[in-house]
Amino acid sequence: MAIEETGEDFLSKNPSWAVDFSPSGSRVRLGETMTRRRLAATLEKISVDGPDAFYSGPIAEDMVASLRNVGGIMTLEDLANYTVVTRDTSHIDYRGYQITSTTAPSSGTIAMNILKVLDTYDEFFTPGTTELSTHRMIEAMKFAFGLRTRLGDPSFVHGMEEYENHILSAEMIDHIRQSISDSHTQDTSAYNPDGLEVVNSTGTAHIATVDHQGLAISATTTINRLFGNQIMCDRTGIIMNNEMDAIILHPDGSLFLIAGSAGSNWITTTTVQNIISGIDQNLAAQEILATPRVHHQLIPNHAIFETTYDNGTVDFLSQLGHEVTWYPPAASMAHLIRVNADGGFDPAGDPRLKNSGGVVALQRRKFW
Repeated sequence: MAIEETGEDFLSKNPSWAVDFSPSGSRVRLGETMTRRRLAATLEKISVDGPDAFYSGPIAEDMVASLRNVGGIMTLEDLANYTVVTRDTSHIDYRGYQITSTTAPSSGTIAMNILKVLDTYDEFFTPGTTELSTHRMIEAMKFAFGLRTRLGDPSFVHGMEEYENHILSAEMIDHIRQSISDSHTQDTSAYNPDGLEVVNSTGTAHIATVDHQGLAISATTTINRLFGNQIMCDRTGIIMNNEMDAIILHPDGSLFLIAGSAGSNWITTTTVQNIISGIDQNLAAQEILATPRVHHQLIPNHAIFETTYDNGTVDFLSQLGHEVTWYPPAASMAHLIRVNADGGFDPAGDPRLKNSGGVVALQRRKFW
C-alpha cells in the first residue's frame, strides 16, 4: 500500500526504515515478526523520565536533525516551547444517553449534529425501518459535512465557539430535520458546503481504555498520510507526521460506551454508526464493530458502502437518487468498550484489522 502511494519502496531502500521493515533485505510479510527496537527504547525512556525527555535532550535532537537533513526548519526551541492546548468538551443527549466528545478543531461537534438530527426520529433502525433509517442517516451526514466545511481551529479562526453552538442549536437541528426528504436525496448545493474538500489520511490509529473505577480514555493518534512524511528518525525510530472522540454515559450517569475510530473522514461517520448500533440496536461490542458501514462526506456526492452492506438497502437508496459506490471493508478501523449492565467490560477490536481485539485485565500486570 505504501509502495502504491509513493511509487518507491522506501521501506527497504531507505536505511532508516529498512532496519525495522526489511531487516533481512526484503520487506517483512504477513505472519512474520517485526520489531521496532529503537522506538521501544524511546518509549521506555519517556515512560521513565517523563515528557521532558521527548521535548529536550537526545530524542529532540534526533528529531530536529532528521528533519533538517532533508530541508526541514524545526528547531530545538520549537520543541522546548511546545504546549498542549486543553479545550472544553461538548455534550448532547441522545435517546437518554449523554454523549461527550471533543470540540474544534476536531469533528466531534459534527458527529453530535448528526446524532441530534437522528434523535428527532422515533422510528429509527427499528424492525422494518432499516432502509429508510439508512437514508435519513446519510442525509444527516451530508448536512453535517456541509457544516464541517466551515469548521476551523479556534486558535486561529474567530468565532468557532459560537459556530459550534450554532451547529448544535435547536434551530439548526430543526432546519436540517425539515430539509431531509424521505422520498429523495438532493444536489450538493442543497447542503450548503462553503469550504474545501478535505484530503483523506491513512496514518491514524485509535485506542479505548477504561479502568475499574470508571476512568475512561478514548484516544486517537495520527501522523496524517500513510507513514506520515516518510521520515524516520535514525536513533529513536520516531516517524514524523505531515500534518500542516466519543464517550457515552448511561441515563443513570454511569459509563456505557467508549467509541472511536481511525480512518480520516470516515472517523466521524463510523463513530456515529457505532453509537447507533450500541444504543438504538443494543448490540454487543463485537457485533457493533462487525456491522457493515456506509460513509458520505458530501463532497464527492456519493454514498460509499462497504461491500458487505445489505444489497436490498443499497438498491432502495439508489431509487431515492443516491449515487452509490462500493469499498472494501478497510476504510475505517474502530475500537470500543461497552460497559454491561452488571458493570463488566465488553471490549472489542475491529474485525477489519488483523490482530485487533480487546482485553480485560483482572489484575495489575505488565503486558510488555
